Amino acid sequence: MKSTLEKNYREFWKPIIERKDGSIKLSQLKKELYDYSMVMDIASKVYCTITNGRISKPNTHADVIIDVAIDEMERSCKQALIYRFQEVLDKSDNNNRLASIELFIEELKKEIPSR
Repeated sequence: MKSTLEKNYREFWKPIIERKDGSIKLSQLKKELYDYSMVMDIASKVYCTITNGRISKPNTHADVIIDVAIDEMERSCKQALIYRFQEVLDKSDNNNRLASIELFIEELKKEIPSR
């Protein structure tokens, strides 16, 4: 951990916040910390939104966020389909249910762009 910290500082932060004599550029450090806090706040809001409140910590690993976001999208799609199918069934009589569902599926296919 310490070597990773040192490497990150040396390769990324040192050229940004240190002068050639090794002293800290305080105004630059303040700017970087401000930008960092903004990114952390924004990332937290985005993660919370795309995961339906399941993740809000900005230091959560990207793979976890992506997996949860995909789960949430799939869940939302399934809920929408259930709702729409129920609408179709409620509006059709028993004799026309299959035809109504087939028509609904064809309409969905038109709405979903192919990849």
